[in-house]
Amino acid sequence: MALPKWENIDWADFKKLSGLFFTPPDFAETLDGGQAFRWHKISNKHNAPAHGEVGKFPLKISGLAAMPLPEIAPAPPFQGGRVGDGSSGPEYFGVFGRYAVRARLAKNGTVEVSFPRGADSKKYTAAIKNYFDCTRDYSALRGKLNLLQDPHLCRALEAYPTLRILRQPASEAVVSFICSSSKRIVQIKQCVELLSQRLGEKIADGVFALPTFDAIAAAPIEEISACKLGFRADYLKRAAQKIVLDKFEAESLRDMPYREAKKYLLSLRGVGEKIADCILLFGAARFQAFPVDTWIRQAMTKLYSTPNSPDAIREFAARKFAGNAGFAQQLIFANIRNSSKQSAPKKRQK
Repeated sequence: MALPKWENIDWADFKKLSGLFFTPPDFAETLDGGQAFRWHKISNKHNAPAHGEVGKFPLKISGLAAMPLPEIAPAPPFQGGRVGDGSSGPEYFGVFGRYAVRARLAKNGTVEVSFPRGADSKKYTAAIKNYFDCTRDYSALRGKLNLLQDPHLCRALEAYPTLRILRQPASEAVVSFICSSSKRIVQIKQCVELLSQRLGEKIADGVFALPTFDAIAAAPIEEISACKLGFRADYLKRAAQKIVLDKFEAESLRDMPYREAKKYLLSLRGVGEKIADCILLFGAARFQAFPVDTWIRQAMTKLYSTPNSPDAIREFAARKFAGNAGFAQQLIFANIRNSSKQSAPKKRQK
């Protein structure tokens, strides 16, 4: 499949995002651990050339089908020069809303971002800070979880000291997670990218926004099916048609009473409890949501001796973690998945 052509964009120099820190594992887990599906890791075989150097820069997007990348042109100079003490952590290219961004870690754990040259830097900076949920006090949130004196959770907090929950557009979470049913992360990325290329608005040369509900509702089912969605194509089209018919604003999921928000999501074709909880947590910042997938079911039965029922697990999490259940879920999930080397599948099942 064709990849998002991020390398065709004329990128401005990287700039530091103030007040945002990650360890490299937490940065990767936050962007590429199943919260969102439009981030692609850029692996650089050699150190990035200093600003002004030219020549071949062997970058590729990992996790998707390989394709030859063009040589970076000698002019203009290499875009995305170093700031501070340079980059040492992973680098990603991502799209959310109508924003295309490159993000990487500096050696001291600060996040550096690059926007398309000529973009409104203030607008882009505000958007990416909102996306990373920079206004939330994660130190206080971690402190509340630490007070529970739960040894399993404390180990996860120690292992993932800078993990965050992304604040992605709610409409994108609805589309992405309907596409996610019984698929692995790399497959979900492929489906979402194809949807964007076929039905989304152009952001830059070769880079497209995720399609709107109106675009999906109006599209022929054959066009949606061509995005490797299988049975999910009908689910997605019907869900989009209902949302359009209801004149429902997905962003209202952030402010509606929680039960009403979840009830509406469950009324959509292809949305069950797990997908509704994923949408509420990762698209509406409703931290009381506790998605129960295969990994979490195994973790909760093993660590807390809960019944195997997803309903029982959600009820247990609501009692134990209350309004911070969703963040606790991400910590437990990341810790048990990444510490189970032998039995863990390489990609998260949705």
